Amino acid sequence: METQIIGAGLAGLIAACKFRDADIFEAGPPVENHKALLRFRDRSVSELTGIPFEEVPVHKEIFYKGESHTRCTVAMANHYSMKVAGIYAGRSIWNLDPVKRYVAPEDFYNVLVQKHVNRISWNSPITKIVRDDPPVAIINTAPLPVILKACDMEPVENSFEKSQIRVDRYRLPFGTKVYQTIYFADPERAVFRASVTGDLLIVESMTGQPRHEFSWGYSEEENFYTVLQAFGFTARIRSSPSSRSMGRSSNCRERRARQSYTS
Repeated sequence: METQIIGAGLAGLIAACKFRDADIFEAGPPVENHKALLRFRDRSVSELTGIPFEEVPVHKEIFYKGESHTRCTVAMANHYSMKVAGIYAGRSIWNLDPVKRYVAPEDFYNVLVQKHVNRISWNSPITKIVRDDPPVAIINTAPLPVILKACDMEPVENSFEKSQIRVDRYRLPFGTKVYQTIYFADPERAVFRASVTGDLLIVESMTGQPRHEFSWGYSEEENFYTVLQAFGFTARIRSSPSSRSMGRSSNCRERRARQSYTS
């Protein structure tokens, strides 16, 4: 059976490694939209794609009320969950034990694109899906409203609330190679998680209106220096370019720390 994949983001490109004869259709040009933390629990994606991942130990903490914690309390977990999801629910903040993870190379997306470049149709939005004879199997990675409209189906009545986030990336000095994550549970801080992967500091923050009783009481610069404090880093950063849109629900920008950066 003929197979088609809708979407050439990471999900679609990884699926294409399994379905090696599938045609891939992407609505826009080649753009890497995933800039948030990307670590894998096992080697399965590496084995499927044929791209080597690095096995690394990851250490985690919580920064709350100006102090570092190696144990999560109920209050920390509830503040964190409400901040990032708008509900009280179990989140990864509970598990602070050192873990083994597998890290893809930074050019993971570009390598995947090159593996499938002859099968990808860029700037090819799917506007209509019809029943074919013989039938065609479709693997969809596009947003649900897009595929429903292409199938002439009514939009779902239930609204899906999505968290608006922004991702800032900072290059640390040459030679840095650590793997660490810190959760920020304080309800007044927009930043909720920061991670160092090798020499790349990735800071993830909520954007838009705070949820319920939350209020963003700190500026972007104050949040950034809180992140540095939590990691035990000190640095001065160069002026940065404006944030650029990175997909439907996040923004990303990258800064480079000065070489005077110390830890």
